[in-house]
Amino acid sequence: MKKIILLFSFILCGIITTAQEANMDYYIHLKITPNTTLYFTIYCFEDDTPIYIVNGDKDTTMYFPKLYLDKKSAKQFFNKKSVDLQVFKIANVKNESVDFYIYGDVAYFRCQEQSNVQSINIKHNPILEWLSVQDTPISSLDVSNNPNLKVLLLCSNNLTSLNLSNNPKLKLLAVHGNPWTTEMLDQIMCSLTDRTGKGDTIDTQSPDDIGKGQLELISSPNDKNYNKFMQTNLANAINKNWVLVDYKLTEMPLQTNGDYDCSSGTEYVAEAMDLNVFPNPASDILNISCNEIIKSVNLINILGQEVYHQKGNQPNAQINTSKLTSGNYILKIETLENIITKSIIIN
Repeated sequence: MKKIILLFSFILCGIITTAQEANMDYYIHLKITPNTTLYFTIYCFEDDTPIYIVNGDKDTTMYFPKLYLDKKSAKQFFNKKSVDLQVFKIANVKNESVDFYIYGDVAYFRCQEQSNVQSINIKHNPILEWLSVQDTPISSLDVSNNPNLKVLLLCSNNLTSLNLSNNPKLKLLAVHGNPWTTEMLDQIMCSLTDRTGKGDTIDTQSPDDIGKGQLELISSPNDKNYNKFMQTNLANAINKNWVLVDYKLTEMPLQTNGDYDCSSGTEYVAEAMDLNVFPNPASDILNISCNEIIKSVNLINILGQEVYHQKGNQPNAQINTSKLTSGNYILKIETLENIITKSIIIN
């Protein structure tokens, strides 16, 4: 496989070329902290695929290789020390963020251990098959317009929800290290595609219509979210031909204790907490009160996007819902002692 090892500094010696060769219909959009360095890896469906990259007010066209799906190449995709790592010096501007665009037929994208990545938008690249965004501060990711995703690695970010109902080809999901609640983990399992009838093979490199799905919700039995995970209903994933694996993709034969029903859902509230959320459904104002000090309140829509955030230091809070789109939301309440989620409806 052709190797590309390139170091670009757009500040010192930006290379300005034309974007005409790249497919401008598909792109990935990142918001990056100014005057930092971005590291990422790209593979395409064919060798020498032109990719047009815009970094603030600078741009360049580069040519990227195909990822050959043998075990060696696939292992390299997961390896943080990939030799195909691209290095970009992000523009130094006065804005709080720099828009970084990657245009073209990107099939595999990896961005790891990047504290400067504020957000990533992949909905304009529906052909994307493998995505690895790990160890970043991103708090939401919309994958609803990515029906070809097969591998999704989202470990150690700040995600609080994830909807996979529009990802029918997905066969490997790794999401440990995020601040999940028990209900969020259950909802992830409920949104997984049903792989029943596709056989018992467990192999990431096999065709997407063959084999079990691999699900990594915790890295190991020592994971900090282990107790929350053990309260889920893992049967909702197992019954759809998914298998629980650890960070080494080794099967973990665990049985959980929850009884979450995907058709109706369950609300999780600490037993000792006196929580009152009203009215539900809400039209104008949503009131929250409890017997603990509320540190923060978040509203998350069905795409996993945070649409409201409020900090506090009182046992009550109010949310103005009059300008929010009607629909179902997850209300996340963080107190000094607990993190609680509750399903709400906004009319």
